[in-house]
Amino acid sequence: MKKLILRDGTLCSIRKVKLSEKEKVRELFLQTSPESRYYRFFGATSQLDDKLLNSLIKNDAYNVSLVCIVKGSIVGIANYNATEDLQSAEVSFMVKDEFQGKGIGTLLLEELAKHAWLRGIKELEAFVLSDNYNMISVFKNSGFEIVHEKLDLTSIHLKLPLAKFSKVMSEHLLREKLATQASLVAAFKPKKIVYIGEDNVLWQNIKQFRNDAVILAKDNNVIKNIRAIKPDLIIVDVVDCENIIHITELETLKVLIITAKLNEPIKSKVVNLVKKQGIRLIGPNSTGLFYNTKDNKINISPIVIPKEGSIAIATHSNLLGISLVGYFDYIGLGVGCFVSVGDKADVSANDLLYVWQDDNNIDIIVLYLDSFGDPITFSMLSRKISKHKPIFAVKAGRTLISLSASRHESLIFSNTDFTVDGLFKQTGIIRAETLEELLDDVLLAYACDFLSESNYVSLISNSIGANLMATDTFEANNLMLDKIVYIDSTDIDFYKKALIEVLKNSKSYYIVVIFAPYKDITYEFLDNFLNEILYIVNSIDHDKTVIVNVLSYLHYKNRVLEKAGFKKKIAVFPFVERSLRALGKLIWYANYKKKPEFYAQDLQNFNLKQARNYIRSLLYGSKQYQLTQIEAKTLFEMIGVKTSTVKEGLYNISIGIAYDKIFGAIIGVSYYPLENNIAYKSPIVRILPLTLWDIDEIIDAIDNKKILKLHIKNELRDLFERLSETFLNIPEIKQLDLPNLIVSEEGLYFTRAIIKIKKDENLPKSFTVSF
Repeated sequence: MKKLILRDGTLCSIRKVKLSEKEKVRELFLQTSPESRYYRFFGATSQLDDKLLNSLIKNDAYNVSLVCIVKGSIVGIANYNATEDLQSAEVSFMVKDEFQGKGIGTLLLEELAKHAWLRGIKELEAFVLSDNYNMISVFKNSGFEIVHEKLDLTSIHLKLPLAKFSKVMSEHLLREKLATQASLVAAFKPKKIVYIGEDNVLWQNIKQFRNDAVILAKDNNVIKNIRAIKPDLIIVDVVDCENIIHITELETLKVLIITAKLNEPIKSKVVNLVKKQGIRLIGPNSTGLFYNTKDNKINISPIVIPKEGSIAIATHSNLLGISLVGYFDYIGLGVGCFVSVGDKADVSANDLLYVWQDDNNIDIIVLYLDSFGDPITFSMLSRKISKHKPIFAVKAGRTLISLSASRHESLIFSNTDFTVDGLFKQTGIIRAETLEELLDDVLLAYACDFLSESNYVSLISNSIGANLMATDTFEANNLMLDKIVYIDSTDIDFYKKALIEVLKNSKSYYIVVIFAPYKDITYEFLDNFLNEILYIVNSIDHDKTVIVNVLSYLHYKNRVLEKAGFKKKIAVFPFVERSLRALGKLIWYANYKKKPEFYAQDLQNFNLKQARNYIRSLLYGSKQYQLTQIEAKTLFEMIGVKTSTVKEGLYNISIGIAYDKIFGAIIGVSYYPLENNIAYKSPIVRILPLTLWDIDEIIDAIDNKKILKLHIKNELRDLFERLSETFLNIPEIKQLDLPNLIVSEEGLYFTRAIIKIKKDENLPKSFTVSF
């Protein structure tokens, strides 16, 4: 069963219909208006005989029947009936009238398309009455390429080829975003709030900004009182097993926040009821949330609300979340939104990213999570958001669970740090090793008014030792030195003069000021020094970022300097290595923002249809199979993969593509120069589909010595494109490895391929894989 969200924020689930639900489908038919029945069955139909009813609930090799369920009731049904050769399938839909226009037809179409694609069906088709505008709109807005064919004055024949996924995925993400935002409105802008618990800090914080909130004690009348109030948001801080079950049955409830811990079996029961009723659940075991901007203030947490800001934080750790808010407030960064997802029974990072995507009050997103909702959706969504807003994540879950990276075995990476790191790099997420590093990274991003992809940096310093420490870290952070201005003094006037000169005449966009006091200094002296620097930064018209490092035991509390009337800010660091580490990441992010999101275009000599039919023929009579080397060669010829005769190799590469149970389709690449014949480098892991930028990054990592000629790089790029497209578009292939790919000046050569195929009807977790 798959949980989805309708346009109005209502939760629904889609699954195959059960034979035992025959009478429920008949009931759906009877509850549908005569007009809707007319459009579905191409004529007036008042009765549903057993033969027609049985065709609606059939699930076999040629038929799929899916139902949409809202609050335990079937509100829609969709079917496809495939042709005998499984090349095409006709689709049809019936949705209860009061649920039409909420996106159910579109969601059912997407799910039907996934089932069809897995069975090798190349296109969907539909026969629609010309005046059935609602159904025609479903097809037009689905993202699929549509071929129209007008049959006569009354009907239209529509064809939907199941080929490219990118437009479909884009439309899917847009629908998910709007629906998710609607479903969580009551969490941040509730109409009526009920709090069940004691008069404690949490309740006092709720009451601070919402005087209309109502507190109820745990007693026999609590449900009766809630029904009278009709809240759309309920916070449960004290668990009453019996009452919490009844709470989920309330009609007006949209969002439930459970701050208390729930033990089994009550936890599973509550989660199932919440999903069934279409209620969004934050928690259990959640610290709560707050929203903190001029437009809207609400605090449903025990946290003292910090100053207003543009940072949003999502965390699964209650205590760490509280600490993060405190740290950001301490160093001068305000927090605009905080959400503790707790046990993540429902609301996940994906939901919050959807909410913050269009929130003009949020400029920076911070994540501390041990898992993602759906990693493929997370990948596509964060890739889209990070083009406009930086996303930071703490490096959690660093344990290597399983990794096979042998030259002669398959490369399958399951839930490893390599995979997570690959996911973050693909999506533009800036990853921190520690909390200290996270604070530094976010601080610099907040203070940086002009983000340039240039990595040239200028230093202004009064310490030769600090200069050496700084330049030593340049290479590790991919920075280039433009100029060093050495000042043999602690006099602020010398610094001001040097800063003006560098701001006006340096080609670098980033200027690092290092101040090492000769003797003990006071906070008054430090305040004056930093304010003078801030004044100079704002007195000259420029597009540069200035970072100040004060090498002193004095801990300057407010690490971001900004003043009313000044447009530019400066960040203050205690150690130059920390500021340069954060700067290196920020410049990497600037370059990521500029990269185009281009995927492989139409490939020459890439016969996908022939290749898939060939794979299906090899599976005839068996559920799984491993291709022989001759069969693998035949497949490669169909997809246009060629090899050359190699005289002398430069690199040995091992490529592995497989399905990860968490991340979906992933590719792992290990390599080493043949001249060394040493162990493989740390693997590069990416989630499919690969953009052309992803492929170029992989090739650049392999050829870090820059010895490959352009035509060989093009051959490698072409190989990655073909392997990626083949794996995504032939779902019967479960593993595709080239354990020994030799790269030479003449071309590419491999002696062995491991290709495992399997026939099954289980849908992949990845939406991407389906199209």
